[in-house]
Amino acid sequence: AASRSQTSADAAALAAAQALAFDEREPLPADLAADYASINGAVLASCTCDPGSFAATVEVRMPVGGLFLFDDGRVVVARARADVDLPAPP
Repeated sequence: AASRSQTSADAAALAAAQALAFDEREPLPADLAADYASINGAVLASCTCDPGSFAATVEVRMPVGGLFLFDDGRVVVARARADVDLPAPP
């Protein structure tokens, strides 16, 4: 669950950072991050993806489900940051 949660956070951060770097108007970077988190089985808890920047920081939560000694309400939290480094124009 921890590995899947981290994969989800990484994908969400990369999607949001790419949208910021390419200055896409729709969908919003946070919406893209939420979509990518969802595709990987997690829920986006937060996305710091400020317009005009090339960086996104996300936090996702993924339910763990029932384990032998724990109830069903447990979640795994993962965080990721992605920075896009665009080359300088010639």
